[in-house]
Amino acid sequence: MEKRISDRELSILHAAIRVFSQKGFNGATTKEIAQEAGVAEGTIFRYFSTKKDILHQILMRAIETVIADMAIPSLEKALAESEGQNPEVVFANILQNRLSFIDQNLDLFKVIFTEIQYHEDLRNIYIKNIYGPGRRIIGGFIEQGMASGIFRKELDVDFISRYLVSVFIMFITERRLYSFDENVDQEFITRVIDIIFYGIKGGKTYE
Repeated sequence: MEKRISDRELSILHAAIRVFSQKGFNGATTKEIAQEAGVAEGTIFRYFSTKKDILHQILMRAIETVIADMAIPSLEKALAESEGQNPEVVFANILQNRLSFIDQNLDLFKVIFTEIQYHEDLRNIYIKNIYGPGRRIIGGFIEQGMASGIFRKELDVDFISRYLVSVFIMFITERRLYSFDENVDQEFITRVIDIIFYGIKGGKTYE
C-alpha cells in the first residue's frame, strides 16, 4: 500500500517545486526550500534524507500520479472531442490542449524538463509514464488514419509518432518553458500544423 503523504511533506514538496523551477536543482539549497515552505531546515530532513531525495519524490509523485493521471487522459479527451474532424484540426486541438496543460502546471514542468536531462532514473519514469503512453496514443491515431485512407499506408507509425511527439515537445518547451510566449494564438498553431503536414515545399497549405 502506498504511504500517505502528510500535509507538511506535501507543503515541502510544493515549496521545492517553486525553488527548483527558479534556480534549478544544483542552484537550490535545502535552506531556501525550508524558507519557502515556512519550516526549519531540520524539519526537511525528517521527511527527506537529501536534496536529491526531495527531487526524486517530486518527480516520482508528479509523474506517476498527478501528471500521468491528468496528462494522458486529457490527451485522450482531446482526441475524442476531435473525432470526425480532419487531421489538421485534430493536431491543432492537441497542441492547444498541451499548452493549456503546461500552463496549469508550469513550475512543475520547468523542473521536469530541466532535471530529466541530468538524472537517468527520473528520465526513465518520465518515458514510462508520459512520453511512452503519449506516443502510443498518437500512434493509434495515425494507424486509424492509415486504415481509413487519410494517411499514406506506407508510413512507419513508430517513426511518425516519435516525430510528432518530439515536435510537440520542442514547440511547447520553447514557447512556454524558455521564452514563455503568451501570444501563442490559433494562427501560430495553424502555422505549426501547416509545416507538419505540408512541409516547406510549394503546394497545398493547411487552411
